Amino acid sequence: MLVMRASTVLRAIETSKFGALGCCSAASDRGRERYDPAMPIERVLAIGLVVVASVMVIRSGPAAVRSWQIYAGTGRRRQEDAAGHAPDAPAGVRDRLAALAELGYRHIGETRLELPVGERFAWIMAADDADSYAILVGGTGGVALTGF
Repeated sequence: MLVMRASTVLRAIETSKFGALGCCSAASDRGRERYDPAMPIERVLAIGLVVVASVMVIRSGPAAVRSWQIYAGTGRRRQEDAAGHAPDAPAGVRDRLAALAELGYRHIGETRLELPVGERFAWIMAADDADSYAILVGGTGGVALTGF
């Protein structure tokens, strides 16, 4: 009962779904239809999303690695006194220094910090009442960053 003849198995394959597609058919050249379905929209969207994600990783990857390097070492780095060898304050920092001087802050010094992307300088101002201080850093694009 379990033993089937080879001709019976071949006839079953030829009449099955697989035989209609042309694989495993004894008469593969006779009457075979071409099987070329259109790609489903889900597959097209998935490929598009993979392409967009790849472009985003390539564009933002280096900046993300650089940021990770900077933040990963914050516990090991300390500011150092940069009096005497700090460059002149950038234009954005000079504007903030003048604005804070009008509010009662005075310039007390400069610091430096060695980062993986290079040496960075900051200018420190303290309030006349000694209750607060501000650190000014030259940002990218000429914009000064201020921390109180």
